Parts: sequence; C-alpha cells; structure tokens
Amino acid sequence: MKNLFALALFLIMVALPSMAQTSTNLHAFGGYQYFRDGFSGGENLNGIEGAFAVDVVKHLNITADIGTASKKINSGGVSETDRITTYTFGPSFFVNSHARVNPFAHVLIGGATLSASASVPGASASVSQNALAIKMGGGADLRITRPISVRLLQLDWNIFHANNATAKDEVSLATGVVVNF
Repeated sequence: MKNLFALALFLIMVALPSMAQTSTNLHAFGGYQYFRDGFSGGENLNGIEGAFAVDVVKHLNITADIGTASKKINSGGVSETDRITTYTFGPSFFVNSHARVNPFAHVLIGGATLSASASVPGASASVSQNALAIKMGGGADLRITRPISVRLLQLDWNIFHANNATAKDEVSLATGVVVNF
C-alpha cells in the first residue's frame, strides 16, 4: 500500500507543471451505485459512490473514487450484512469536458474492504478482508448547465485480489450528479 501511495504522489507531482498550462477543472461526482458480486448465483448490493477528478492535460484527469455497497438480510431472527467498500485512483481519459455529452474511460487502482457480519439475539460475528482493487470501465456525462452534469451511466469491471485469490466477476453501475468547477 505504501508503494501505491508513493506512485500516486509521483503521478501528481509529475502532472503539476502541466496543470499550469491549462485551466484547472475540478469535477465532483456523487450518486447511486449498484454492485453485482458474482455473475451466476451472485448477490445484488446497493450503495453510494463518489469521485473527485482534476484535469491534468487535455483529455486526461486524475480521479479518486470511493464507493460502498451493501446487502442486508433479516430472516428468522438472523440478521446478515455483506458490504464491499472500494477506494481507488488513477487516470481517466475523456473526449471533451465542455461538450454536451462527455464519454470517458478509466483504469483505477487501490484497495477494497470486503466484509460480512451476522447476528442473532445474544450473539454476533463478523469478518473482513482487505484486497487490491482494480476498476476498469467508463461511462458518459450529460451536461445540463456549465456547472452541473448528470452521469448517465458508469460501468466498471472490478477485480479484487487477496491471499492468492482473485475475484474477476464483479460489476458495478453508477449514476448521479457531477458538479464541475
């Protein structure tokens, strides 16, 4: 994780001189997230996702994305909760941030916390696992006014790796509002 942080810091420092050559645009996204944990026989989780992006050069920005989705089941006195939280960052490529429709693609790398808990009256148990997280995907934003856009859809393929095991069949969808500064 230290190496990942050092890499992010290096990328930001390298990009700073080029930011002086362009008008800095900041983008803040917040909205709903649907997460499919496994294709066949998997679980549907619902949650929120947020992201901040800074334009570095034309058609490229650095994005930090945080999302969490969970599923809670109450049945016969047993309460079970599954949760996936991701925190990733990396480059995003976009067509034109000033266009009416702005498609984008990104590859984000970071971490994830996968957790599950169960409780019955008088007893409870929980387990969590940290993992390397990779999000690859993209989407499109529709500009409503200069400062406000709607994220029509963001589709990401998520890969989690922990303890010599890799989960590759994780998909997330997000939609919400983007504020452009």
